[in-house]
Amino acid sequence: MTDDEIDACHQGVLMDEETIDELQEVVRRTYRDRLAPADLADPLFAGESREAREALLDVLDLEGLC
Repeated sequence: MTDDEIDACHQGVLMDEETIDELQEVVRRTYRDRLAPADLADPLFAGESREAREALLDVLDLEGLC
């Protein structure tokens, strides 16, 4: 990408080592290590999914994304 293209991008989604580390930490903290079909009926899974989404959006500076 050119410098102008990089400047035109949302800076939160440009990856560097720190961002990658933060995303990996979100995954470690919020994702289940296994997912079975029965888990999709678990009410806690919906909350965990929302928490994971919010944490990922926070890392990427996309909190306002609907």
